[in-house]
This record gives sequence, C-alpha cells and structure tokens, in this order.
Amino acid sequence: DAFTDSSPAVAACGDRLHIAFKGLDNDHSYLASSSDPGDESSWHVVDVDTIPSVPGSPDDEPAIICTSHTPALTAINGHLWLAFKGHNNPSIWIVALRERAAGIYELRRYGRLNHAETRRGPSMAGPTADPIAHVGVSKPPMVVYRGNSDPSVWLHSYMHSDHDLRLS
Repeated sequence: DAFTDSSPAVAACGDRLHIAFKGLDNDHSYLASSSDPGDESSWHVVDVDTIPSVPGSPDDEPAIICTSHTPALTAINGHLWLAFKGHNNPSIWIVALRERAAGIYELRRYGRLNHAETRRGPSMAGPTADPIAHVGVSKPPMVVYRGNSDPSVWLHSYMHSDHDLRLS
C-alpha cells in the first residue's frame, strides 16, 4: 500500500510510470512503478531509504534517501533522477537511479548540491536542449528551490555549477 502526507511526484521512464513519495508520518522515501498503471495489481512499491551503489561506480557507499518534504522526480535517458531536501537538514540531495527489474533499483549517481539549501522540497526538470550535445550524453537535471534563510527562488543548473542563480 502507498500512503503519504505530502504530494507525490511522477515521471515516465521507458515503458514504466514511476511515482516518488514521502511516507505517511515518517521520513521514508518510496518509489512505485508500473508498466500498466491502470491495473492496480501491476504496481511495485519499494522503500528506497537505502539503495546500494553499483559495483565500479564512483559512489561506493549506499545512498540514504530520507526526506521531510515532497521529493522531485524526472527521467532523462533511461535514468530516474530524484531530488529531495535532506532529513533534518536544509541540504538538497540528488540521486540518479536505474530500474533493473520491476521494483529493483540501482544507484548510478548520488550527491549533495553545492550551495543549495532549502526549507521545502525542490522541483526538477530535465536539462534544456544543448545544440552541441552528443547523442547519448546525459546532462543532470535542473533543480529549482526556495532558499533556506530567505524566500528567494533559486535555480541550480549544470550550466552554472559553481553557483546557483537567484531569480529576480
């Protein structure tokens, strides 16, 4: 069963629909997926609080995916990207996942966004079109968030990785 006390996030990746959500009355993170969303029995719901890293990946420790707010979810080139406010801290974390089989996820990338702190859950979208990008090269998503110590709206983008942009 899937229960939450905040809004879920949704993304389509390949032939599957994915829904990310925070648990009801807890800070656990869940992913639900289905290749036939209209069939209630086709949904796989998994607790993704701890996802092991892929052997040989630069991330040798499991990702801890706990949040007190709504996560953000998007899909880029066969990977699911999940962004979330840290558990009991204002940091924004981002995770790239691949679903190996129904409800079985593997960690591809994991890290904290530099200079990004928030009081709420972030939003996220795939990167803008890059006219010189090579086919198959995947850029990370753009993350938009409300500041932690001020109410400004901020944009974190791979194009400006050394600093975030305050929208004015």
